[in-house]
Amino acid sequence: MNQSTLYKFLNNNKTDKAVIDLTTNNEYNTSTTSLSLPFKIDSVYSKEFNCFTELTTTTTNDDDDNNNDKKKYPGITTALKKIFYNHYNGGNSDDISKNNIDMNNNIKRHTNSNKKKGTMIHRHIYHLIHCVKKTTTTTTVNNKKKKTQKIKPKIICECNPIKTKKINKSAKQAMQALKDYNIVPIESEVPIISKTIDYGTALDIVGKCKNTGKYVIISIKTGYYNNTVNKSTIENMSPPLQDITNSPYNHHQLQALIERAIVKYDYNTTIDDYYILYLDNDVFGNYKMVKMENWCKQDALCLKIFRILKESEIQ
Repeated sequence: MNQSTLYKFLNNNKTDKAVIDLTTNNEYNTSTTSLSLPFKIDSVYSKEFNCFTELTTTTTNDDDDNNNDKKKYPGITTALKKIFYNHYNGGNSDDISKNNIDMNNNIKRHTNSNKKKGTMIHRHIYHLIHCVKKTTTTTTVNNKKKKTQKIKPKIICECNPIKTKKINKSAKQAMQALKDYNIVPIESEVPIISKTIDYGTALDIVGKCKNTGKYVIISIKTGYYNNTVNKSTIENMSPPLQDITNSPYNHHQLQALIERAIVKYDYNTTIDDYYILYLDNDVFGNYKMVKMENWCKQDALCLKIFRILKESEIQ
C-alpha cells in the first residue's frame, strides 16, 4: 500500500461501528467528572486473548459462542520495538559491562520499576480517577441563615484494584501533576483500536485543561532514574526514524505518536496536547511532565510509520 493510497484509506475509514458511548451509558460511565470524551469507545481489552477486541452494544448467546471469532488487535508496543528500536542495548556501548547484563543475557535498563509495579501504579491511578469521590459541601437556608455542611465522601469502588488502603505514592504524584497543570481527568485506561494497521493500545489518561479548554492525552511512565531515559545507542532508530536518537525518551515519543495518530485517523479526532508524565524520577524530581515533540505531529511521518506497521507481519 503506497502512501497516497494509505492516506485515502485513513480518511475514508468511516465504517459503521458498534459503539458504546461512555458519556451516556451508565453501565460503563464511572468517571467522576461531568466531562465527556471527544470520541466514542468501540473496543475493549480482553485478558483471555491478551489483545483488544471490538465492543458490541448487545450480548447474546450467539455472541458468546462466537467470541473467539472476533477480530483481535494485538498491542502496539511489541511491534514498535521490533521494527524501530530492536537494536537498543540500554545505552552507549561503553556503558555495557557484565554488571549490566542479567542471567538471560538481556541488557538491564537501570530502572527501579518493573512490569508488575507499573501495572499496580496504573491501576491505582485508575482507582483514584474513577472510584474516589471528593468531599462535597451543601448549603441550606433556614430562617434566613445559610448553613454550610460538609458531606462525607462516598467511595464506590467498581474496579477493586487494591487489597490495601494505601495508595502508591507515584499514583498520588500523578494526581498532583494533573492538579498542578489544571487538567481535569475524564477517563483512564481508554482502549483504542486501529482498523487501519490492525493494532490496539490504551490511553493512560484523557483529560481536559481548565486553562485552554482543550483535550489532553497523558502517558504514564515509571521507574526511570540515573538519566536512563536519555541514554542512547550509537546507532539511531530504524527508518524513517533514522535521524532520531535511539533512547527510551524517544521510544516513549514514538508510542505517543502512534496513540495520537490512531485517535486522529481512526477516530477522526485531533488532540495536539499530548504529555508524557514521568513519575518518581531521581533526575526529574518527584515528577516531570514532558510535551510531545513536534516531529511526532508530522502527518507525512505518521503515514510512513502506519504503512510500515500495516505491511509488517509482526503480531
